[in-house]
Order: sequence, then structure tokens, then C-alpha cells
Amino acid sequence: MLGIGFPVLRSTYGNAVIEVGDVDGVRLAGFIVQVYGLQNVDYLVRIGNPKKKKSSSQPVVNMKETVIIDVSVKIDKKVQPDVEKNH
Repeated sequence: MLGIGFPVLRSTYGNAVIEVGDVDGVRLAGFIVQVYGLQNVDYLVRIGNPKKKKSSSQPVVNMKETVIIDVSVKIDKKVQPDVEKNH
């Protein structure tokens, strides 16, 4: 995913902004992740599945790395504006 013009991705209702499964070769770049201070968020960006057990018996062959570049996280203490009134 490449953000053009540095977009802001906001967490709504305490959910994650980006979740990537167990795949290789993922590239995330050029965006801001924002959460408002009153939300209880476990994670904003998650790569992989923490509950999945890794098998050490399987050799890693031709695996492409995950790259995260120019990603900023902003935690705002203000109350989230009412999104419904703006639409």
C-alpha cells in the first residue's frame, strides 16, 4: 500500500487501521496512522497472526521481507470529531 500525498488513516471505534495476514513481500509506505486519546486500541497496525504457531520443521525458502517505510503514528488527546455531521 502506498499513500499518495501522505494520507491519514484513522481508527474508528477502537479498531485496527491496517491488518496484514501471514503473507510475505508486503510493502507499506507513506501514510499516517491516527487514534484519538479516548479510545482503547490494542494495536493500530498488525503484521501477521500472533496466534499462529510457526513450524520450525519447514525451511524458509525464497521468502520476501515485509517493508514498512515512512509510516507515522499520531495519538491525539482530543475527543474525536463527530464524523456523522460532516457527511
